[in-house]
Amino acid sequence: NLDIITSDTSVCEGSLIEMRAIGSPGYTYKWSPAIGVSDVNLLQPNITATQNNIYTLTASFPNCVDTSVMFYLDVEKYPTLQLVAPTEACEKSEIQMTTNVTPYRNDYSYVWTPVTGLNYPTGPNNVLIADTTRRYQVRVSTPSGCADSVAQTIVVHKKGNGDAISGADYCAPGAAQRWAANGS
Repeated sequence: NLDIITSDTSVCEGSLIEMRAIGSPGYTYKWSPAIGVSDVNLLQPNITATQNNIYTLTASFPNCVDTSVMFYLDVEKYPTLQLVAPTEACEKSEIQMTTNVTPYRNDYSYVWTPVTGLNYPTGPNNVLIADTTRRYQVRVSTPSGCADSVAQTIVVHKKGNGDAISGADYCAPGAAQRWAANGS
């Protein structure tokens, strides 16, 4: 009697899986490959997830044919996220925020906070019209929950009602007089 109770699984790199298996008394057991296995001769070892693998558990008894069962382990790497966005903008200007994530996967999930003004709060990239200074955070995760996040504050400078006035008469190389008002 030999069976692996632990279901095939996807986990984040570095996770520890406590293997559950059943076997018959008197048999010897061997896991292969040995990559990440705490003790290849235990029926129920721990496996540290370092890479995708198909593990085979083999039961042996003297003068009997070996019996084997398999376990599939999918290991997802933690993403590394970069946010490309300006740190300052003028009020009512268009701001583009772009993410770069490594390693590449096409099944990442994105969550932006706050979602105020964003055109696509669950997508990798966003565009918004600057209205006020705000701190944006984006979180990216794999289907197993391996995640990274990054935040950036975008300082929005209010548009003033400034006026610039210059003297009407100007002759080179003389000086022209100018005035500014109502601005910051």
